[in-house]
Amino acid sequence: MTNRSVIARLQTGPFAYTLQGAWQQFSSTLLDWIFPPTCVNCGRVDAQWCEVCTHELTHAQFEPFIADLPPFQGAIATGVHEAILQKAVQALKYHDVPQVAPLLAQRLAMALQSQEWKFDMIVPVPLHSTRFAQRGYNQAKLLSEALSKVVNVPVVDALQRERDTPSQVGLNRTERLTNVEGAFVAVSPGNVKSALLIDDVRTTGATLRACAAALQEAGITLVYAATVTVASF
Repeated sequence: MTNRSVIARLQTGPFAYTLQGAWQQFSSTLLDWIFPPTCVNCGRVDAQWCEVCTHELTHAQFEPFIADLPPFQGAIATGVHEAILQKAVQALKYHDVPQVAPLLAQRLAMALQSQEWKFDMIVPVPLHSTRFAQRGYNQAKLLSEALSKVVNVPVVDALQRERDTPSQVGLNRTERLTNVEGAFVAVSPGNVKSALLIDDVRTTGATLRACAAALQEAGITLVYAATVTVASF
């Protein structure tokens, strides 16, 4: 076999995939060596979310906030939107640090243990397709999937966001309610009658209420809500 034949086989045969994978791994390692990742919270080198910040987040004060938030049967948050909790939520939401999702989901699971809620499915608050394309993922979905592994309840994308609503940041309470009114539609999967709605932050609760209304219109009569943090308004 000539040298050209060997090269052609390497370029087109099964070896091509091995060589391509090896090159990608080498390139990634080389880039990490030249431009090492840094922790988005504290700036330490070698990880997007370092072990020190992981320890701080894991041991952050746990003080669930239970709210009377109609039309929910119950609403809970694992802490106030400040300090390391705020940093972790922002890392997940804006800086593509998915490794904090399981850490935050553990807090959600702890909060749920203090309640006697029974729900058939976990429903993440959805992003509009435009926002999803920009971000590449839905942080509420990542939280829901991590929580599902702990509580053994399936994640169902029962909600869709019909309108690409502007950000709620900077809007007053009335504007927030108007902004998300009618923005969501829901489809009930079979005979499911109860759901746990998951989002990262609760401020006025306008988005969560709009989601709950859509779920209830679809026949899901019992809706609960859980968020990582609750922010003052």
